[in-house]
Amino acid sequence: MLQLSIQTVSSGIVACHTDIVQQTYDRIPSVDSRNPPIQRLRCAPILTDMSDLDELYRGVILDHYRNPRRKGKIAGDHIHAEGNNPSCGDEFYLDIVIEDGVVTDAAMQGQGCSISQASGSMMMEAIVGKEVSDIEDLAHKFRLMMTIEEGDNPVDESRPGVVLGDLEALQGVRKFPVRIKCADLAWTTLADALEQAGVKSA
Repeated sequence: MLQLSIQTVSSGIVACHTDIVQQTYDRIPSVDSRNPPIQRLRCAPILTDMSDLDELYRGVILDHYRNPRRKGKIAGDHIHAEGNNPSCGDEFYLDIVIEDGVVTDAAMQGQGCSISQASGSMMMEAIVGKEVSDIEDLAHKFRLMMTIEEGDNPVDESRPGVVLGDLEALQGVRKFPVRIKCADLAWTTLADALEQAGVKSA
């Protein structure tokens, strides 16, 4: 999850809460065969303007695209849903397991543009272990952020990553309306899977 945890100091420079102010990463071994080793942002760089944040967001998107989380299939009993975006040629396939109202496992496959696949990867990290009601709330906030649904943007710009984690890196896609469907593909596929399970989707 994108944990920038930033604050504005008296000098007006935005810095980390920790003493380390450069961008540093840890390589974390994968516990799940569907999760490749990934880079975790341990501390955000000093952010002097929004261009720094935009650059960080681009890096997060590329990381998820190149190292998709929970990529693969689920062998046991599961719900399967497929989604596609004809305008961009994106394809997204989702397997999920729901037990007692909680998504206990999920796996993704697909192909397409970096936005669609990165969004799916971010979603994978965000939904496993959560109750369906919490996932509904997450999906609603994501669509508000992306202007897919009408309402105030829930993202706190003074604290990047606090509300939606890595998903906030997709905010820039709003500048290109035709690409918003790419970012939403994984979420519409998830809605289909939840509908198959007999639970209300956001």
